[in-house]
Amino acid sequence: MPRPEQSPSLPGYLQENETSEEFRDLIGSIPTEKGWVANNLHQYQGFWHTSRQLQGVLACQKHFQAHDGRLPIGVEHHAFFRRGEVGDSKNHLTAEMKEKMDMITEQKLHCYGLKL
Repeated sequence: MPRPEQSPSLPGYLQENETSEEFRDLIGSIPTEKGWVANNLHQYQGFWHTSRQLQGVLACQKHFQAHDGRLPIGVEHHAFFRRGEVGDSKNHLTAEMKEKMDMITEQKLHCYGLKL
């Protein structure tokens, strides 16, 4: 069985011997440490990555495309996400729903001294 870095079916960014000039420039500009799991670990956007992982992260970021406001199931995103405002629950929840949420909140947070 061929090793992953020798497999022709893997994308270029997963094959160790193929690195772009852009990747090499980035490696030279970010913090790098000697790792015990891999030769070098690179800190990128707050996380430490091996060279191979970082190539994958960069490829994903390069090819990422944001979609419009529809979820894959065909529902508008605002059906699940909305801008909340203090006191706005009276416009969206029934009295029974509000009481139930208050009860659950009090049960979960009473050990922290929460008083509703």
